[in-house]
Order: sequence, then C-alpha cells, then structure tokens
Amino acid sequence: MIDTAQPAIEVRGLVKAFGDVTALDGVDLEVPEGSVHGLLGPNGAGKTTLLRILVGLVSPSAGTVRVLGHDPALGPAAREGVASLIESPRFKPSLSARTNLRMLADLDGLGAAGDVEDALARVGLDSRQTRAVRHYSLGMRQRLGIAACLVRRPRLLLLDEPANGLDPSGARDVRMLVRELADEGTTVLLSSHDMAEVDELCDSVTILARGRVARTGSMAGLRTEAPVAAYLLCTADDATAATLAPAGVTVERTPAGLVVSATQADMDAYAVVLGRSGVPIRTLQLQTAPLEALFFALTDVA
Repeated sequence: MIDTAQPAIEVRGLVKAFGDVTALDGVDLEVPEGSVHGLLGPNGAGKTTLLRILVGLVSPSAGTVRVLGHDPALGPAAREGVASLIESPRFKPSLSARTNLRMLADLDGLGAAGDVEDALARVGLDSRQTRAVRHYSLGMRQRLGIAACLVRRPRLLLLDEPANGLDPSGARDVRMLVRELADEGTTVLLSSHDMAEVDELCDSVTILARGRVARTGSMAGLRTEAPVAAYLLCTADDATAATLAPAGVTVERTPAGLVVSATQADMDAYAVVLGRSGVPIRTLQLQTAPLEALFFALTDVA
C-alpha cells in the first residue's frame, strides 16, 4: 500500500552546476513511500548527478532535498535507512564476497544485525560467497553491489542501472527482487534509460532531458499519452497490402517494407484483413513501442 502522506523523497527546485555546465536545472521530484519510481532519461540527462545528491555525495547549487524527511547533506545520520547502488560497485578483490559484505556491515555499525548470508542468497550468490571477488564477472559484481545494499535492510533503495552487465536471466532476477522488495514496503528509486524495464517495474516515473523534468506521473498516465506503435511489415505484395489498411491504421511504403502505425488491436485487425485478402505476411516486427516513442519525443532522442 502506497502512503502518499509522507514522501520518501521530496526535491524542489534542485539546481546543480559544474562550472559553466548546468547538470540539473530546477528539478522537482516526489517519490511516495512504498512505491517503485523510475528515473528515466538518456545518457547525460542528469540521473546519476541527482542520485549522488540524494545520498549526500554531491552538494546542490540551489533547491531543497529531503530524503526520509532529512537533508542528506547533513551527514550519515541524516541518511539512516537509505542504501544505494550508484555506478559500478567497488570491493576488495582479494577478499571473498562474504568477507567484503561483513566488513561493510561492521563499518556501518550493523554488526550481527547485518544479515550477510540472507543478502547473498537473495541475489543468487550464496553458493559462491567464499570466492574472491577478483574472480567475479561484471554481472556477479553487480549482484554483490545489490547485496551490499540489502545488508542495511533499507527503507529506501536507490538503484542506478541495476541490470547493467547482467545476462537476461540475471536481469530478470533483479527485476523480480525489486518487485519483491517493494511488496515488503521498501521504497525504490530506479534510474534507467530502458523504458521497457521502467514500464515493467515502476508505479510512476520522472523523465529527465538535459537536466530538466520533461514529464512526471504514473505509468498508467504515460500510457494514455503514448502514441501508437510502429511496425515494419513485409508481405508478398506490399502494393496491395498498402491499399487494404483499415480505419485507424496508417501505412507508409519504404524500401524496407511497410511502416505501419497502429494500436495492437488495429494491427491484429489489419493482419486478419491481409489473410482474408490472400496477401501473405512474411515478417512483422515491432519497430517502436508506444512508451518508447513517447520517451523519444520527450527527450528528442532519434
């Protein structure tokens, strides 16, 4: 259950400049407690800078930031209950995964309260916890970084591209873990450039473009704004197929085939018309999903 009365994150008018470069320009962000909120944008949009400000690693030039009700710039005590995986995690390569996490738990003052074995099990590293980290792949190190966050049993988890370096199976496991944590009441802010990942995991999203908020709102609301999907269709007779498009379907002939803009239901109806008309479909590929098209339009990414 999402409690909108007390935001886990509240940012107002946030500005961050590095010399003549303004990385964040008047950013507002509100993340309800218990939700999974996506932070979406192309490379250079300001996502990582924002995350670093939220954990007190970078000081803002202007604006206010509250994380679990506190200003993260005031020191470690103000960041109690917050864990983050920002950019690539770093560990002592000669030590095992378990020893690395135990050291982090001790440095964090958790002692026995830091459940290292449980954290390793939740990211699928329990059977390899005694191996030296130098023998870990990029994906395994990413999993270990997430485990380091879980040792803190955070109320708020900030993740910067958590599926980076993972194979499809590992990425799926991370997505399942994020949803599991959210179901347990953990608030998650997930930074990504993958609209499909955000669509699958998040309740709401903020889209950044060149340091500014291009759109913020619920995923359901964004879906209603999104344009129709674009498909690449190749048939046995493209010239005839182009004349058979029903209402609601736009067809453009190109050297590569027919570019069809339609909802999924209208595309299905078009495929039925082609079959009944004796025009075989050779290939049909989704070129741009609706939410991807909206992301491109808002961020001017071609």
